[in-house]
Amino acid sequence: MEIKPNEISVNDTVNFDDLTTLRGDGNAFSRQFVDRRAPLRIPLISQLPVAAFCCDIQGAVVSHNEAAAEIWGRVPNPSEIGQWSGAHAMFDLDGHCLARKDYPSAQAVAAGRNLDAVEMWLERPDGTRRRIESHPKLARGSGGVVAGALCVLVDNTERQRLADELQRADDDRSAFLSLLAHELRNPLSPILSAAAVMKRVSTDAQIVKMANVVERQVKLLSRFVGDLLDASNLAENGISLRIKPVLLSKVVDTALDALSEKAESRAQHIGVNFEARDKTVVCDPERVSQALANVLLNASEFTDNGGSIALRIKVDGALMEAEVEDSGIGIAPEQIAMIFRPYTQFATHKDRLRAGAGLGLAIAKDICEKHGGLITATSDGTGQGSRFRLILPIVCAQD
Repeated sequence: MEIKPNEISVNDTVNFDDLTTLRGDGNAFSRQFVDRRAPLRIPLISQLPVAAFCCDIQGAVVSHNEAAAEIWGRVPNPSEIGQWSGAHAMFDLDGHCLARKDYPSAQAVAAGRNLDAVEMWLERPDGTRRRIESHPKLARGSGGVVAGALCVLVDNTERQRLADELQRADDDRSAFLSLLAHELRNPLSPILSAAAVMKRVSTDAQIVKMANVVERQVKLLSRFVGDLLDASNLAENGISLRIKPVLLSKVVDTALDALSEKAESRAQHIGVNFEARDKTVVCDPERVSQALANVLLNASEFTDNGGSIALRIKVDGALMEAEVEDSGIGIAPEQIAMIFRPYTQFATHKDRLRAGAGLGLAIAKDICEKHGGLITATSDGTGQGSRFRLILPIVCAQD
């Protein structure tokens, strides 16, 4: 009988025709297994596109391909029983050395069933280690008797190295952003205070004008620094909340205050439809205002001078829904799914320079989710404006 490689699936039990359980000592079994199954073992193992080996029920590695030998760093003795792998030694992910009987292929034979894949460290004779994923499957004879195990190995060493490097880079970036934000924030308060004093005590119109410029720019820088701090928190454990009861009107009005100056400078019309202003919500009012303000400022940033932005606030039971719709440049369909990712900036308004770090919507999303809610974005396409919906379960039941 000819066995073709494409007839064998490593996800299923392997059936070696006419291979029955042999009685007697392990060496005799190994010799007969090697002799009788040699014609079948070559196509079965050597033609697999991944590292693979086969053990008999005594743990002798009776067959393997070159990819497996490369991972092991050695060629095992096919007559040596109790090996269950060609590895010099194996360790779990915590670094504990495994006994041979605890190797995946041995465990599969002992359990009499296929086992799920398991990751572990494999040590070579020269002491180097590889992180591998082992897939142990049973091999059976024609009578269904377990004859051994087929084990496929996936070398995840390089993938793990890249993941570790990425994590280190991400940690370094978060630490840098946190340090930078704190260092930048320290001088902002005295600068802002000095500008306020200049406006109050000076009668020179030019000095007052300059003080207004300083004050406005410091506020912009302060907001940018705040975004950097929030980005650092996002990368770690997310933004922390301080929950308390507050009037919904206060939360919404604070967000609108953040928008008013920007919208006025661009002659943008802000339409507000706000029902149930007297409702009480239980939330972090500063953070919810920040989330709503971020969406409103995003709408302003991508809407023409003289354009329109509509804010609709509704309450339905415990849910507060805020919808922001603008007449701006819109969002391409392929960008919708990625628009809430940190540092994402797809396009800029044709009349404006790129502003911010691309964190506003990511921060809004985290704040919504921390409150048990969600935020969505929709658009009919480029040039068709956009709509954002924030839904938060924060309305007090007694209201």
